[in-house]
Amino acid sequence: MQNFIRTYLVLWLVLVFIGCDTSSADEEDDTDSESSTDSGTEDTVLNNRCALEDRLGGFEVTVLADYSSVQGIVNNGVLPASITTNELEQGGCILWKKHNLVCDPPCLAEETCDFDGTCIPFPLGQDLGTVTIDGLEKEIAMEPRAPGNNYFDTELPHPIFDISSRDIQLKTTTGYLDEITLHGAGSPAIQPQQSELVVIPGQDLAIQWDLPPQDTRTVVIFALNIDQHGSTPITLKCEFEDNGEGLVPAAIIDALIDAGVTGFPSGRLSRGTVDAVQVAHGCVEFAVRSHKAIDINVSGYIPCTGPGTCPEGMTCNLETYLCE
Repeated sequence: MQNFIRTYLVLWLVLVFIGCDTSSADEEDDTDSESSTDSGTEDTVLNNRCALEDRLGGFEVTVLADYSSVQGIVNNGVLPASITTNELEQGGCILWKKHNLVCDPPCLAEETCDFDGTCIPFPLGQDLGTVTIDGLEKEIAMEPRAPGNNYFDTELPHPIFDISSRDIQLKTTTGYLDEITLHGAGSPAIQPQQSELVVIPGQDLAIQWDLPPQDTRTVVIFALNIDQHGSTPITLKCEFEDNGEGLVPAAIIDALIDAGVTGFPSGRLSRGTVDAVQVAHGCVEFAVRSHKAIDINVSGYIPCTGPGTCPEGMTCNLETYLCE
């Protein structure tokens, strides 16, 4: 009997030792795994973008002046009308030309016009399963919504991210695509340092904004549209380092004005990150940004909305919505 008890105690001690040792090893493995993941995320190269001809869509976390939004959609094809042409590039700025695609006979409701004048199936939003976004002020879990498989969340704190949001991760589950993971990083909302920008022919356009903390991984995008009613409008987009200032070259300004000025100009500054992943069907993006609108004045042009909206002695041209 004593031998049985002694044998039992020895076996019990061995099992306890093995159990404790296995638990310790598991904890060490978990720690190593977390450290590796965090390190990899910090080293992730952000600010990649999809080529326009491959972009199926994506997701965006946005902070605006009064509210924040989280939304996205991924289609099963590229919408031809969304593909713009690089007309001129200089100093980090590009003039993008939008194409007016026409098909004869006109396309059916479920079709869209392609560049060669033929009708193709209209790209449709796809079910990506549950889309989660971690690292924001609120953990996001979105399901596709009918019709169209759009993803969005309308119950968000504001702002939804800030500088403490070092690691923002978007993940999809199985669906139209395999599981994908995309990354982003938070930052303070951008603050333009000028209340109005004046676009002057023959002159560079200087833009200033607030400096972010040194360890942010953001870039700044400046978007400008001065041809609101043109048949083939050209818009300007510049990508600058987030160092507080950017310069649009005079050659870009002149080409933008020569392409046409109509209606009220609009401008916007954005600060953020963009990540992208190539998938079997194309490319998907994930953007984390803050936007601020900027008042724009094009020297020599006075926009209007109709009769009685121009200075004395001038009338509103309803084709260009400019005073003459």
